[in-house]
Amino acid sequence: MIQLKAVPPPPELTSEVVQRLTTKFQQDGSSVWKEKYITKALLEMSNYKCAYSEIRLQEEGKYMEVEHFLPKTVHKR
Repeated sequence: MIQLKAVPPPPELTSEVVQRLTTKFQQDGSSVWKEKYITKALLEMSNYKCAYSEIRLQEEGKYMEVEHFLPKTVHKR
């Protein structure tokens, strides 16, 4: 497992955007965290690997699933 260090969120991810995306997720369960700027920041933070299995992402047959961006222990549904 890769230990991830907290980094500042992307500039596009303002508190207003977080609130809007969180509300949308709570209303319809849609995948709101797969925005390109969020995905890019997460890939860079994890050195383009899955934090759990350490497989290289963005290779044929592998994909990235953004489950959450902020710690679930702090931001519960």
